Amino acid sequence: MHLSNIEGGKIYPGTYVDNDHMGDWSMHVTGGTLVDAALPGGTQNLLTSTGEGDLAQITGPLAFEVDVGVPIIFECDLNVSVDASAAAAIFFGFTDSNSAGEIAIEFEDGGANLSANATDAVGFMLEAEDDATWKAVSVNAGTLGANTALTGSTDYAIGTWQRLRVEVGANGDTRYYIGQYNSNNVFQDWSVLTAGETRTAALSTSVRLAPTISVDGRAAAVTLQVREPLFRGPGMEVTG
Repeated sequence: MHLSNIEGGKIYPGTYVDNDHMGDWSMHVTGGTLVDAALPGGTQNLLTSTGEGDLAQITGPLAFEVDVGVPIIFECDLNVSVDASAAAAIFFGFTDSNSAGEIAIEFEDGGANLSANATDAVGFMLEAEDDATWKAVSVNAGTLGANTALTGSTDYAIGTWQRLRVEVGANGDTRYYIGQYNSNNVFQDWSVLTAGETRTAALSTSVRLAPTISVDGRAAAVTLQVREPLFRGPGMEVTG
C-alpha cells in the first residue's frame, strides 16, 4: 500500500450549472451559477440570485484524510465583487461531503447560533449580516467548535481581494491564514493573526475530506470571485 500525493485546483473557463464538472471541481447550485469572469488568473464568478436559499458551491475531490497523511492544505483568492445587501454568507475549507449542495457551517436562519450541515468540517466562515470579520469554525463528529473571530487581519470588504488558507495537521489540528493584496492587486503578505489562528482537534481524523467554497446571498444578489485555488496533501490510500 502507498499514498498518492494529490495536488489540484484548476477550474476550466466556462459557464456551469448544477452538477456540472469543471476541471478538478464539481458545481452545486440552487438559483445560482458559475461563470468565467474574463479576468487574469482564471477568475471565476460564483453567482447567487435573490431567491431565499440560493446557493453556489464548488467542491473538490473527497480524497483527503488526516489519518492517511498531513498536512492537508487548501488556499484560494476570494473577492466579493457584488453584495447587494451586504449579506454574503461564505464557507471556505474542508467538508466531509462533496455532493451536499449546502454550506457546511453557517449561522442558523441568519441568527446568532451556529448550525452544521456537515458532520465533519473545518474552515473560514463569513456572515456579513452579522459583521465583516472572518471566523474560524469547525465541527468534529457532529459537535460544533467555537465561532472565533480571526482578528489581526483586514475584514471582508466588497471589491477587495484576500487569500485564504486552511492547513490541517496531525490530530485534526488546524491553522488559519489570511493574505492581503495592495491597491495594485499585488500580494503583500500573510497577516499576523492575533486571535483564533489555530484550533486543536478541529475534526475527525478518520473521515474523508473535500475542499469546498460555498456562498449564499441571503436572498440578495452576490458575486464571489475565486482565482488560483490550490489544494494539496497526501491522498486516498492505493493498494498494489
